Amino acid sequence: MFAPNFLSAQTFNEFFRQKSTQRKYLLEQIVALRTYASVAKRSYDIARDGLNIVRGFTSGELGLHDLFFSGLQTINPIVRNNPKIAEILAMQRTTAKLINNLRYPGQLRREQRDYLMNIKRNLIKECERNMDELLLITSADMTSMDDASRLEKLNTIHREATDKMLFARWLAEELETWRIVSQSEDKSLQKLRRLYD
Repeated sequence: MFAPNFLSAQTFNEFFRQKSTQRKYLLEQIVALRTYASVAKRSYDIARDGLNIVRGFTSGELGLHDLFFSGLQTINPIVRNNPKIAEILAMQRTTAKLINNLRYPGQLRREQRDYLMNIKRNLIKECERNMDELLLITSADMTSMDDASRLEKLNTIHREATDKMLFARWLAEELETWRIVSQSEDKSLQKLRRLYD
């Protein structure tokens, strides 16, 4: 009934080394948790700042829309509710999207690229001018126009916005066609070089 001789217990010295190892392990865990907390706080700050920026953009844009539509309330409903206002805004959005998505062929010479950039800048300036004029005729405090003059100017802005949108669409289609043809010509040249090399 006696226990075998091969059992041994920790010595006093081993016991204290174990506490040192455990302390070292716990310190490493504390450092890792502090590092994690620091990274989590920075991530939270970045997310919070990003959300604040987005909130600022959306509330700023919403503020502009509110300003625009509150100004319309003091104008004759014939002008204020004219469907051409919404059409102009939609055409301006379409024109801006077309301008921003223009893709230039890679084979353009510098003067061709500069010419297209100049067209793009002028188109943007004209769109901004139209939006300023639209704001002017739809805001009671900005100008003292009678309703007939406002409607006449609205028709002019609508016609100009239509022209700009159609031009931007035509330019985008022409550049895309040019880009595709250029790519096709490049591929044909490469095939010919492979055949005759």
